[in-house]
Amino acid sequence: MKRSRIKATRADTGHPLTDLRVDGGMTGNRLLLRLIADATGATVRPAALADTTAFGAARAMWKRSSRPGPAPAVFTETAQRLERLEASVDAIAIEIERISEGQRFVTKLLSEGQPAPMLSAGQRTAETIRGS
Repeated sequence: MKRSRIKATRADTGHPLTDLRVDGGMTGNRLLLRLIADATGATVRPAALADTTAFGAARAMWKRSSRPGPAPAVFTETAQRLERLEASVDAIAIEIERISEGQRFVTKLLSEGQPAPMLSAGQRTAETIRGS
């Protein structure tokens, strides 16, 4: 730790740095802990659990992953596109049903041999349509 950071910490908190807790790999190096204590003038105390920071980070990630987050914009856009696609498929299905109904009607007319009026150029009377 630089002395300027120690001074900044004292200025920010209004309290002198008297106790410093460390964790991680440095807790196994007694020489490093002694050098930090001499440089800072503080009592250096290793954490009971050497991986306290890693444990805290893992706990924070677990907390974030266990709660449902907001739906990403990509999923919202995809859902909107799927809704439009579904509406289009419904409209196509209605049109196909109308075409099918028309085909059933024409088939019924042709199978019954009913005369259907047909006008061609210059013709004024109806012709009879017969199925073959």
